[in-house]
Amino acid sequence: LFLMVVLVVVPVGILQLLASVDSGFWFARSREFYEIAIVHKFLWFRILPDSIFLFGVFRLLMFIVGGIGYLNKSETKEGAKIAASEAFQEVTAS
Repeated sequence: LFLMVVLVVVPVGILQLLASVDSGFWFARSREFYEIAIVHKFLWFRILPDSIFLFGVFRLLMFIVGGIGYLNKSETKEGAKIAASEAFQEVTAS
């Protein structure tokens, strides 16, 4: 997120500020502004930080999905597998 802000959002925001001072707010928010070559390049450059962010989200998702299998079963002292609800009942009964 930091790369996205520093490399894309801040430069485009500065260009929008300058465009709104020169041509008015309506132009800075219009489609014509986003079709300016430098702004268009900044927006395409956003692919790099977004890809890094999506890679992190994918890794976090894989970590969560990998851990779901361990939520349903608990092990007793003897090593036998029991359901989580039974383990909870044993703990609360003690």
